[in-house]
Amino acid sequence: MGWVWAALVLWLLLAVPAAVLLGRTIDHADQHEFG
Repeated sequence: MGWVWAALVLWLLLAVPAAVLLGRTIDHADQHEFG
């Protein structure tokens, strides 16, 4: 059952920075588009 927690932690470590980068990209695109 330990692999479930390992996979969950690994997914979070990958998902958090990906979400931050995606959010920054969207914010930057909105600012550029709407001036």
